[in-house]
Amino acid sequence: MKSDRKIEQHQYAAKYAKDAAEAHLREAVKTMKKFIESAEGFANETGPVHERINRVINSLAWGQANAMTDLERAISYTAEMISSTATVNALGGPKEEPSKPLDNHPAFDPKRLQTIERGNKMISFTATASEFDTIGRIADRAIKLDKRINRRHVTMDITACHANGNPLDLEELLTADDFNFTHDVFGITRYLDRTTGKLTDCFVPRYTRRTPR
Repeated sequence: MKSDRKIEQHQYAAKYAKDAAEAHLREAVKTMKKFIESAEGFANETGPVHERINRVINSLAWGQANAMTDLERAISYTAEMISSTATVNALGGPKEEPSKPLDNHPAFDPKRLQTIERGNKMISFTATASEFDTIGRIADRAIKLDKRINRRHVTMDITACHANGNPLDLEELLTADDFNFTHDVFGITRYLDRTTGKLTDCFVPRYTRRTPR
């Protein structure tokens, strides 16, 4: 019957969304563990305690930012699962799980899945532990030049630029003269589109990395 077919379709959609949500949830936890390990490494280093504190804070903050990407996707898929389950219940289900994918259901339309991924995609804040450390030191230097700026905002802007299509030569930027340093750092904070992580108005940092990451 037509209603039975709809029940099967929405059951399978609910199962797909549940599996996707669990996968993203596991990935978020894995990401946080990785950055916690980095933070532990910074905490156990030798050197001034205030520098180690800053490195630990940076590592945990970036871990949270990266994990949130997967958590947001897990939340989205969970909402889809709840919606499909509610539809199954409204139609008089549940029935047994279908034995094969229901390819004609919208949940299995490749174009729709791509749209979902694009819709849920957040700005990447992916970088190595050493890159996060260098970015933190760049932010510290920027604050010395302009105490009105927010350290976390600067670090996130630089990381977003670096991880979303415009990789930077971070070490060279850190040691640049004040003129070129301010051009790049404050140019990034001015021209960064924070919804995409891309630079606008044709702005190109002078310390853009010339070879792929």
